[in-house]
Amino acid sequence: MKNPLHHLARSLVFNQLKKIDIGYISIQEGGKSFSFGNKGKLSAHITVHDTRFYGALAFGGSIGVSEAFMQKFWSVNDLTQLIRIMAINQNAMDQLSIWRLHWCERGLYAKVLVCKRFNSAYSYYGYQSKCNGSIRRLI
Repeated sequence: MKNPLHHLARSLVFNQLKKIDIGYISIQEGGKSFSFGNKGKLSAHITVHDTRFYGALAFGGSIGVSEAFMQKFWSVNDLTQLIRIMAINQNAMDQLSIWRLHWCERGLYAKVLVCKRFNSAYSYYGYQSKCNGSIRRLI
């Protein structure tokens, strides 16, 4: 992983995924495999095609990871199962949101938050946002 921001994001995501109590998530990234949770009926397998996936999840939350899915940075064998696992283990995944807010207090993330608000407003009214470039550069 060349980009230090992607490495940081991956570490943050993996630290939170280790807290999964119910369900099982396996991640395939290149030739490496990682697994989190307990095997059982509720399981999902994620394939990471582009390491920007981690930044999208760690710094962009549900919107960021959804955009990364549409850009084919990652794929999953069963999206419904993955969403169930994330919903059941919401407390673990909410820690990423707390970290984003903490980072925002330091001013590093403020630009992304402002752009996301504009993105939402532009999307609501049918306009295309001019903030997309700055968000993608940070992620």
